Amino acid sequence: MKTELSTTTTLFTSHFMMQNSLVVRGRGGAAACVDPAYFPDEIDAIRSALKDVSQGYCLLLFTHGDFDHVLGLGPAPGFRAVIQEEALKADKGAVEAQCREYDEALYLSREPPFCFPAFDRTFGASLNLEKEGLPLTLVHAPGHTADSALVLNTEGEWCHAGDMLSDLEFPIVRHSFAAYRSSLGRIPGLLQEHGIIRVVPGHGRVAEGWGEIMRRWDRDFDYIDRLETEVRRLARARETLEACIEGTRCFLFGGRPIPPFQREFHEGNVRTLFAEVARKY
Repeated sequence: MKTELSTTTTLFTSHFMMQNSLVVRGRGGAAACVDPAYFPDEIDAIRSALKDVSQGYCLLLFTHGDFDHVLGLGPAPGFRAVIQEEALKADKGAVEAQCREYDEALYLSREPPFCFPAFDRTFGASLNLEKEGLPLTLVHAPGHTADSALVLNTEGEWCHAGDMLSDLEFPIVRHSFAAYRSSLGRIPGLLQEHGIIRVVPGHGRVAEGWGEIMRRWDRDFDYIDRLETEVRRLARARETLEACIEGTRCFLFGGRPIPPFQREFHEGNVRTLFAEVARKY
């Protein structure tokens, strides 16, 4: 689905897990694309949109290195791929295998087959692209993954939050709960700094307005706080990881049970958190 998100930005929402990609029109013929995905025909539409707005300078910006975010446009002459530097430590073979697994489950043939991309450019804490004709700043926001980043529109139009602040997903923490908590805590200040009141999640519907953004922010912090409290309680009681997983099986998110198809992500959170807190007891 294609939507004109603002005067300079087109939103593409995939049928795959409501994944959101952005095409951004800059100054002087510059253009950028954030997380192009997912099905081949959807990627073709994104590629066509980029050709329409780019006049020779185009950046592919990735919020992190998970397969569904970096499968992108494939070999794309003239495009320069940018990602946070921690992505260079990724197990490329594992990322490619996960993409193949999903494609096979969907009976999907992808030509050419997905290969983990070669990145032309990386950044550390942040990267401002204003001098390159793009009103964008990338900010490292680890937690979901070590390389997760936010893409902020410095003209106040929107923020692409990667796999954070979704209306469909609870926080999925593969890297570090402490880092996720810190990154989530920084978001309101970063949005206020640039006057942003619209957040595009990696998956799901756009958060329109400060009230909806903060509703999601509060709900995500509540999940993290309650899960950390429970896992710490169990760890202090010398319970095993398996007991922690069982003890949080009926955990609620936003007042509702976690659906069966998302339980593996919740259990992954328990594993990540248990590894962080168990060593302290």
